[in-house]
This record gives sequence, C-alpha cells and structure tokens, in this order.
Amino acid sequence: MMNRNNGTENTVPAEDMSIKEMPANDISEEELETARIQNRLKNLLWTISGDYSLGTEVNAAVFKKSKYIALYDAVCKGGFARYFRPRTLEQYFEKAFLYGAEPSVLLPLSRLCIESAVWKKLAADRGGIAELRRMAFEDTLKKESGRLTHTDWGALEGCYLRYCLYKTPAGKSKQLWVDKIVSLQDAGDTIDIIRCLDEVYNGAYPKGFADEFKGFGLFEENPGRGRQSGSEEDEEDKPEKEEDRIVNLLDDHLQEEDDGKNKAQKPNAVVLEDESMALAKDYIELNYGKSYLTPKEQRQLNYQICTGAHKECKLHFSDGLLSRPDASAEGTSPAEEQPPLQDSADTYQMEYARRVLTENLEILKANQLMTRQNILSLADILKRALLTREEKEIFPDEYGKIRVDRLWNIGRTDNRKMFDREFIQEFTDFAVEILIDSSGSQQIRQSMVALQGYIISEALSLAEIPHRVMGFCTFGDYTVMRRYRDYDEPIEADKRILEFYGSANNRDGLAIRAAAHSLSARREENKILIVLSDGTPNDIIVSKSKSRLRVQYCNDYAVKDTAREVYSLRSKGIAVMGIFAGEEEALPAEKQIFGNEFAYIRKISDFSNVVGRYLKEQLMV
Repeated sequence: MMNRNNGTENTVPAEDMSIKEMPANDISEEELETARIQNRLKNLLWTISGDYSLGTEVNAAVFKKSKYIALYDAVCKGGFARYFRPRTLEQYFEKAFLYGAEPSVLLPLSRLCIESAVWKKLAADRGGIAELRRMAFEDTLKKESGRLTHTDWGALEGCYLRYCLYKTPAGKSKQLWVDKIVSLQDAGDTIDIIRCLDEVYNGAYPKGFADEFKGFGLFEENPGRGRQSGSEEDEEDKPEKEEDRIVNLLDDHLQEEDDGKNKAQKPNAVVLEDESMALAKDYIELNYGKSYLTPKEQRQLNYQICTGAHKECKLHFSDGLLSRPDASAEGTSPAEEQPPLQDSADTYQMEYARRVLTENLEILKANQLMTRQNILSLADILKRALLTREEKEIFPDEYGKIRVDRLWNIGRTDNRKMFDREFIQEFTDFAVEILIDSSGSQQIRQSMVALQGYIISEALSLAEIPHRVMGFCTFGDYTVMRRYRDYDEPIEADKRILEFYGSANNRDGLAIRAAAHSLSARREENKILIVLSDGTPNDIIVSKSKSRLRVQYCNDYAVKDTAREVYSLRSKGIAVMGIFAGEEEALPAEKQIFGNEFAYIRKISDFSNVVGRYLKEQLMV
C-alpha cells in the first residue's frame, strides 16, 4: 500500500523544531527541495496528530515519485498518533521480534491495519481525505506493482487496495484476510489493531511466529522487551533517553511518549498543551517572520477579532521573511522567552522565500507584455470610472439656466422644461483591500496567483487609489496575516506581492474579518474588499487546552462561516468581490460565499476586463 520509507509531516519536536538552520550559500537545489518537502510533510503530520513532539525522518524521493503516497502516509501516521496508542503497538513489535517475527512481513501488514483503522475517522474530521486516499491507492497500484506481486504479503496488500478502490474480490484464501483488515474501520482501541495484525500475520504468513509466542496473550502478560517483572513506576522511571527511543512503527521513525492519555476516539478538535503552543509560536515566526505589532497591540486585536467561531484563535501580522526586517515588534511575552529557533537570516526558510521570489519574477518576465497590458487596461478602466464620477451632468428641468432654443414650446406643447440644470456628483474617495489565500492548496498555482495580485495592485497604484495587499494562511491556532504592501505606499511596493507562496491551511472567515477591521478604520467613504481564494476554507483547530474544543473548521461549516462574514461586511457598506483561483468542483462553495459577485478567471489575458467590470460598477455607484 504505502511506500517503504515514507515521509511524515515535518512536525517539530520540542528540541528540534523545524528544519535545521543551514547557511544559504551551502544549500544545493536538491537539498532545498528535500527540505521543502520535509517541511510540508511535517506540517501535515503535526496538524493531523495535534502533537508537536512527534519527530520523523522523511524520504523525499517517495514524494517525488508520488506526492499522494507520501502525503497520505503522513496523514495515516498523524491519525494513528491522534486516535490510538503507538507505544502499545511498539511493545507488541518488541515482543514479536524477540520471539522470531519477521519485520519485513509484520511491518507492511501493520501499515494496512493502521490505515484501515484511521481513514474513516480522519475522513469524518477533515474534508479531502477520501480523495487523497483514492489517489494514493491508485498510485501505489500503478507505481509499485512489482513490489505488490513479489511476495505473498505484497499480493495481499494489492488485494486490499483493489478491494477498497473497486470492490474487486480477491481469491478465497486472501479475501478472508482482506475482510478482517477492512473490519478495523470500526476499531476503537489499539488492542483491536494488534489482535487483527496478529491473526493476519499468523494466518497469511506460512512461517508464523516461534512456538513459544502465542500471539497477543503473551504480550498482555508481559509487555516490554523481555522484562520478566516490573511495575508501572519502573516504566516511568526509565531514563528519558531510553523512553524516547526511536520506533519503527510505520516503516519510518516515529517518536511517541505515551502517558496513557492517548485514548481511541478522541474528540474532533486537536488538543495541544501549553508547551506545544509555545513551540507553534516559534514555528510561525521562523517560517513567516515576526509580528510588526507590539505584544499589546496583538492582544488587543485578538480580543476584538477572534470571537464566535474563531474564539481563542490567534492572529499573527507579519511582513514576511524578506521585507522590512526592522519592522518586527520589540518585546516578548513570557511564552516567547524560550531559546529562539532562528538566530540568523540565512536559514532554509529565508532561502526558500528567495527562490520563490525568483521563480515568480521569472514568470512575470515571461509574461511581461501580457501583464503590462492587463495593468494598463485595468488602470484605464479605473481612471475613467473616477473621472466619470467628477464630470458634470446636465439635464432639462423647470428651473435653472434658460435655454433659448426651447422657448418655442411655450403655448405649443406641454413641455415646461425650458431650463438646464447642472448636477455635480459629490466627490467620494475609495480604499481597497486585497486579501489573498496563501494556503498550501495554492502552491500548484502560486505564481499565477501572485501575478493576479500584482496586476490589481499596480493598476490601483496607477489610478492613485489607496490600497493594501495581505495574504493569509493558518497553522495551528495561528492565522498569519502577511502584509505585502500597505495603504499609501509608493508604486514600488507592488512588486513585494511576488514574494507570495502557499503553505499550511486557511481559515477564511477569520482572515476576512481581520482584513475588514483595518479597512473599516480607513477615512475613505467607499471601501472595497477583493478576496482571491480557491473557495475551500479548511483548517483543523489546534487548541491550547481541552476546555477549548471546537467544531472543525472545514467543509460546509467553514463555507457558511465565511459566507456570513461576507454578508456582514456588505451589510455594513463594504463591497466584497471574490476572485476564484481554484478547481471547478469548488465553484459551488465560491458561489455560496460570494453570491454572484465573484469572478472566475480562466485565462490571465481576460483578467483586467473581468475584474475591471466589477470595480467600475463599484466606482460608478
């Protein structure tokens, strides 16, 4: 099913949070790509498991062979750590290997059992899991066909994949074991997984265990590596180094400290303790830059904005890793007094941000003529609309400036409008906020999204309309608001939008609320919010304590919350337009969020006309 040495989500354990710092000049292209993949997989594992102490090694070659296999492996590993007790399975492995179990057989079979036990729980909590599972299974059948036919246990895996995908029954002897593995979808405890694994191993693998090993019964009587006696206190008193030893659970290295609290069927929300949340803050600063707000300003904004469905979430306002490094806020809170993760600017994250900027600049250069045409065309539409608002309107009336050429109507017609009146529309000014979805789902199109944001921003600058450009993504409890350019900055600031890249999740409702907060404070009478998104708000909440369990922010719940925010802004007089940058299957959600006021840009060459029509309507009102 899954790859052999697959990656898991670059979750940063307490002592090794994120990727080790490396001098930028020493990073090769291959090393940078490997580090980027590791970071992505760690983020995924962290988010799914809710445990920032999990640490893994990742084989990036697997991701390059099939991203679906690698991503789904990370999902399964995170799910197993979340819903079950990896330490219990580790103890089973220790005893099984001690009595002659074959690791090359038992471990692959364990992956099948674990996958079956976690996937339905994950799919219920997080949208897109079922589709990712399907693509991973299809890629496994296609790209690892040799492995699936080389051994009996490989053939059993192939039968399981085909049965899950197409309901294709296997031969009678193998279907028996496939059915047993499939039955784990309703497993409620790690013991259920172990019992099934033990039975399948002994039945499907002719060699079986040594005669002395009677399956799970011996494990229950004497857990641990051959220990004949010992209490729970002895287990707890073991040195940390031994207790934290690396375990080959899912054909990868998964560190797990099991304190007996990992119960099956945990609540939907992912719970993190205070220590993990402190690490999350460091991770945010390392990957997205420090906040340009003071701690006091940050607390005030969180108090004002993070309410309702977003209660106890946090906002992090940053200028990114490359822009205005001196703008970071001074001062630290007690939670920030840990050793910093980033001592110099030359880290992998900085280097990756520079590489993305270079790629986006190359895309801009390759599309320079078309981009310039779009900018000038959109700027012209905006300028004309503003001029039209200031032009005099003259219309006939019964008083005003007399028109001699109409006097002939007197006594001959009922027309009494012998005069002209001038109407000059009261001048009103505008402010625009551009909000860009910077989540990981945008990675496949991040250069084009950056280009779209750049076109709008440059056109607004040429039309002398004050505007701000923000990107947003969510990791854990933190929604990062990345400022690319601020209101009233010179036109040179527009190119900072080309630093855009996608990562993590997206909590659209909170981001829209945060963007509107600053927009509402502007003195301009007319305010417009433009949201570039893929129409799929999706965020797994990572709470700070179990008292803050909340509904998962995904699927219909997240779409409705985002739609409510848009409706609320419109009711306050802020015009909101959506620009859709996603897959067609997400169009219904986009329509539910923005109504009819969204644009679906199929060709970048049409961008200025489509967006221009909407903005012109707003400027002409």
